[in-house]
Amino acid sequence: MVRPPGSASRSGGGRRSYNPRMGVFLVALAVGLSAPAAEPPVAVSDLVSLLTSLLATDRNDKRIAHRLETIRVSERLSEETIGTLKQMGVGRATLRALDAIRKESAGLPAPSQDPLSVAPAPSDAEQAGMLDAMRRWSAAYLAGLPNFMCTRSVQRHRSIPPIHGNSSGMFADGEWFPAGSYSSQAGYSDEGDFYRVEFADGRPSDGFREGLAAEGTWGEFGGFMKEILDPNRQASFAWDRWEVYRARRMAVFRYAVDVKHSQYSIRTFAAQPVIVAHRGFVYVDPHSGAVGRLILYATGLKAAAPITALGSVLDYAETSIGGATFVLPRSATSYVRTDGGETHEAIEYRDYRKFHSDSTIRFDAR
Repeated sequence: MVRPPGSASRSGGGRRSYNPRMGVFLVALAVGLSAPAAEPPVAVSDLVSLLTSLLATDRNDKRIAHRLETIRVSERLSEETIGTLKQMGVGRATLRALDAIRKESAGLPAPSQDPLSVAPAPSDAEQAGMLDAMRRWSAAYLAGLPNFMCTRSVQRHRSIPPIHGNSSGMFADGEWFPAGSYSSQAGYSDEGDFYRVEFADGRPSDGFREGLAAEGTWGEFGGFMKEILDPNRQASFAWDRWEVYRARRMAVFRYAVDVKHSQYSIRTFAAQPVIVAHRGFVYVDPHSGAVGRLILYATGLKAAAPITALGSVLDYAETSIGGATFVLPRSATSYVRTDGGETHEAIEYRDYRKFHSDSTIRFDAR
């Protein structure tokens, strides 16, 4: 389990958002983990967004390539875009799958704008202006969070490590298989984030989220953004690329927070909480400074054994609550690897509504 700063024993902090097209795409990703299915064609920019998410939440090259076998694009995929993806770390099997998509899409129209580009890089002054706008936007964002509730649904998948002599044939080593689901009432109030699991695998639950997910990510309604963008974290930022995300050209910056300034806490049932460093990417609107996506990788995990890898992707979009519009989470993915295997969670948010301070919600004590 990961607890961003500001999370209490039943609280987290941090937000995320959702665009219908990307939301459907990421939910389709969860379904495709176990059984590839035909999907409608997607824009090349959505294919790029899927790959950047997979690189954060599933580093298995063969699995990613297998996932791409179900993808059809509505635009021409260029060799230049594939070359940039190669620089970003996609593996050989994925490159072969991308080349197959490129050949199949050769007769389609080109995207209206380059979906992925490392040039032209903004000047130092332009980058500084974008980062200043981002910090102002995030400060206003955290200060303006309303009290709200929503339904948080999670689909979990697991992968077992190779077992010598395993002949059961039930699951191939390294492949994803369904590992249950749960649904929570989640939200944000003056006291922070809150979660209460109501259903596990479609049946009423006792309310304890930890009983369903020994490792995982939560705290999306404020903590993740604070952990990356709060000046006290003293994050370093560096230019990375331009990327078309949800039909908007976004500036993507690399960031890093060292362990001295981090409040990023990792815990499993088998270990005490450990603060670790983290790095990743921030997608920023170059004009308004609005954050569209956060990608986070935990680093220096030796002290957090048995967790050996952890990544999270949080996607943001505008959501209406009580007639007002806020930027809130609607989809996310998380990945955890331990000595006992891997866990992937696809998370969806829906049914946002106001939570009034005089309302009563009972939570089981932990």
